[in-house]
Amino acid sequence: LRCTCVTVYGGDKQLAVVCGGTPGQPNAYFWSGSNGIRLDPTYFPFDYYNYAGANSEEYIVGFGKQQSMLVVFKEKSIGKSYFQSSVISGMEHLNLPYTPINESIGCDLEGSIRLIQNNLVFANTYGGVYVLLDTSSFGENSVRRISRNINGDRSSGKGLLYDLQQVSATAVTSFDDQQRYWITANGHAYLWDYAISWYNRGEEKVSWF
Repeated sequence: LRCTCVTVYGGDKQLAVVCGGTPGQPNAYFWSGSNGIRLDPTYFPFDYYNYAGANSEEYIVGFGKQQSMLVVFKEKSIGKSYFQSSVISGMEHLNLPYTPINESIGCDLEGSIRLIQNNLVFANTYGGVYVLLDTSSFGENSVRRISRNINGDRSSGKGLLYDLQQVSATAVTSFDDQQRYWITANGHAYLWDYAISWYNRGEEKVSWF
């Protein structure tokens, strides 16, 4: 499949390896199934796949999990999925339907995706760092940008957006130390101390260092 991103999604009885980002089908995602005896993470049935939206050229960049949903991050959009099952010829058949969350903001930096206190935080090269608020809503209110204070001016050669655009996507990393969200790029590290200021205080009041 030559997929570039992979995750494990589900629970005890419905569990699968999910992957996406293959160059041949950029917006397709695939999941593993049962070999007839047990769940097999190496077996991908030929019909266990779906498309994340109509734009076949927009790559799936990464996955996350929030509110029991599988969140699918594409370069300029976000969607969600969850298991649905049916019985065909006496065997359980798993499906992962796709539902859009936001069709104008996405994530083109897989290394930026982290779950921070039950909300997914992610970044892109054209807007900065965002929080996914609620997977049940759709549209612009589903995400909130939080990096205004560090985005900087790209033309000045300073700030987060400038740094993100100077390196390859694989060179951008992030981590959560249970008090701060860190994102690093181009030799600089930026950290959001969410113990001091949560995102709901307003973007201009989010504490970045």
